[in-house]
Amino acid sequence: MGEAFLKLDNIRCGYDGQDVIKGVSMDIARGSVLGLVGPNGHGKTTILRAISGLIKLRDGRISLGGETISGSSADRIVASGIAHTPQGDLVFPEMTINENLLMGAYLPRAHAHRKERLRYVHELFPRLKERSNQIASGLSGGERRMLGVGRSLMTDSEVLMMDEPSLGLAPLIIDQIYDVIRSLKSEGRTLIIVEENVSRLTDLADEIHLLDDGHVIWRGNGEELVSDDVLMRTYLGG
Repeated sequence: MGEAFLKLDNIRCGYDGQDVIKGVSMDIARGSVLGLVGPNGHGKTTILRAISGLIKLRDGRISLGGETISGSSADRIVASGIAHTPQGDLVFPEMTINENLLMGAYLPRAHAHRKERLRYVHELFPRLKERSNQIASGLSGGERRMLGVGRSLMTDSEVLMMDEPSLGLAPLIIDQIYDVIRSLKSEGRTLIIVEENVSRLTDLADEIHLLDDGHVIWRGNGEELVSDDVLMRTYLGG
């Protein structure tokens, strides 16, 4: 990978006084795709939450483009150019699809271009355009996942973090979601994807990090990972 754009320097963080992340460092190049894999409960989601400012570091530093962002509020981190699509279907159920999308354009820069961003999201997800005035509580699981990704895209952020984008979805919907992810990669976005289905990352991620007990225990590309029977059996159920 090239020169680091988003950089994690020996970060430690967690919950209720206990470290979940225990000294992790990462260098993520602009325009690259980083995959995070590993057993459940070993720190993948916590890393995304730390980057997006939802939890504070106990030690270490996170920087974007050379500027420290750790310690900043979540809204300031979004303003700096990082968007986070969390795990699950976190939509506003009593609002329409378009109202949900526009909630992603609340910062001044994004708000000024909200109409253009909305057209862009509708082009990526035609289903959201077709149902733009429908209340979100009536959406299917796949549509809710599309809506979550679309709302992140409304921020027009350069760095997009997605937590388990394929979780619980039918294969056809997963294909549609990953077609959009590949489109985002071709646009030069910097992507961090937490994924339980390693096969979805093998030909997409520039680098994959395997986490176990709050540490990065392996780094490499998808082909190297899936060809390592010991890693696959021990950590990924392969």
